[in-house]
Amino acid sequence: MPKLQRAYRLETAYHEGSHVVVAYSLDMECHGIELFGEDGGGRSVIPSTVMFSNDDDPTSEFLGHKPENAVVSYAGRVGHTKFLREYTGRPKVRPGENHFSSDVVQFSKVVKEDKKLAQWAKCEAVRLVGENWDLITVVARELYRKGSLDRWQIEKLIPRLMKAKAARLKERLAAATASASAAACPNA
Repeated sequence: MPKLQRAYRLETAYHEGSHVVVAYSLDMECHGIELFGEDGGGRSVIPSTVMFSNDDDPTSEFLGHKPENAVVSYAGRVGHTKFLREYTGRPKVRPGENHFSSDVVQFSKVVKEDKKLAQWAKCEAVRLVGENWDLITVVARELYRKGSLDRWQIEKLIPRLMKAKAARLKERLAAATASASAAACPNA
């Protein structure tokens, strides 16, 4: 594989890995992640982040979203930029270089709908990518090596996030149980 294709494939792996790790840090799930060929981009399958009726059509209908979806959408660009800065010395994506057009289209729609949300999502994406860079690196390197990862392979690579997610779920379950008990026995 030529050097340029390897470099682009690694950039794409970091981009997609950033989407996935940030999604898991926000208690979302990912069904899988893959790279297309040697220079064809990649895809992460995160079902709860669909915000538009057709992400490839700039005029598609805004379906609404949780704010976290905008964070996950922008995280790929943040991870890609961080990779370029740290590993290639390039400070950012070159002007006119747009490998990840569906993310850009999706996030530009969020900006049109709600500028405050877009600014918050950018800040949150930067924070979460920074906090989880070690896990993004692990996921990206494994994705680069294998070409695709399913849900179970991803979750094995990010045990810290999975433990935190389990702890939050346990807390919510305890709170819901306590609330249900109080509602069932108001005088107890």
